Order: sequence, then structure tokens, then C-alpha cells
Amino acid sequence: MNSPGLARSNPDHTLCGKYIEKVSKETNVPPEVIWAVASAESNLGKLGPWPWSVNIRGKAFYFKSQKEMITFIHKKLKKNPHISMDIGCMQLNYLYHGHKFSNIHEMSNIYENMLVGARYLRQLFEANQHTHAHKKLTKNRLWGYAVGDYHSQQSSRGAQYIRRTSKFLMTTPAWYDDIFPEPDFP
Repeated sequence: MNSPGLARSNPDHTLCGKYIEKVSKETNVPPEVIWAVASAESNLGKLGPWPWSVNIRGKAFYFKSQKEMITFIHKKLKKNPHISMDIGCMQLNYLYHGHKFSNIHEMSNIYENMLVGARYLRQLFEANQHTHAHKKLTKNRLWGYAVGDYHSQQSSRGAQYIRRTSKFLMTTPAWYDDIFPEPDFP
């Protein structure tokens, strides 16, 4: 891996981590940000972000394989086609992001899940760039806002998520301090 921060923590030894550099290059989202979000969203301890994970109303489900997870998802959707569930490395919500995939199999594909999650982070970054243009914030600070918005665009929930996500950042202390300062949400 090219990023010195990422090399120290060996995310390439995790199923989700091996796609971070490629997704980062394709979306222009810093690899540290992708790793921090994936780790906060689907972390399974020493295994890191786990691709075969589903979260329904705050309850996490971890599976041994993509096939096992897809079977579980289909059962849940059969009972309730409008169920809100988060899927994969980036824990993309089926109701809000499902239309970005052709089917559940694609949504649960590690690379596709991470790519769509990173594209969403990029979209949030650009929205914050526009919203906060008058403040002349650093890019790192804007990434902090994007990370908070990834979880919730409700400021208090986003701020809590920024703090939770920051423990997964693998970067120099200066970058860390700037990207996740105490939030100054309105």
C-alpha cells in the first residue's frame, strides 16, 4: 500500500481493506477516511471491517460468507420488503442506497460496496465544501463533516460518529487532529 498510515495497520490483510487503495484512487477519497468509516461501520475486532455483516435497528449480524449473508437478507426482505438494513463493509442502507446496485448480490460484493460508500463520502464532502465555502475550512475539516454526515446529517449524531470513527484513523497526529477536531456544528 502506498499510504504510510495504512501500511502501519495492514488493512490489506482484511477482506475490506484490500480494496481501499483502489477505491481511494477511483473516488479521490483519502484511504484513511475510507478505512476509518469501514472500521467504525462493520468492525469485527482483529478481522477488521467485515464484508458479510448486516445491521438491523442497531443489532449487528455477522456471517461466515457472502452466500450466508445474502440468504439472511432475502429472508428479511421476504418478510418486509421495506426493511431498513445496513449491508457490507461500508454498511450501506438498503432503503437509501439499494437503488445504486442491480441486486443484493452486487450490494454485498466487497469492492462494489466500498466503491459506492466512498462515492457517497465524496458526495458529502462536496456538499460540505459548498455549504461551508464561506468558512474557508481545510480539506481535512471538510472530510470530518462528510464522515459525520455519512452516519447522520443530524449534527449531534454526526458529531458522536466523528468521535467514534476517529479511533480508527491511521494517520499522523497532525492530520488526525485537523480532520476530527471538536465539531463546531451550528
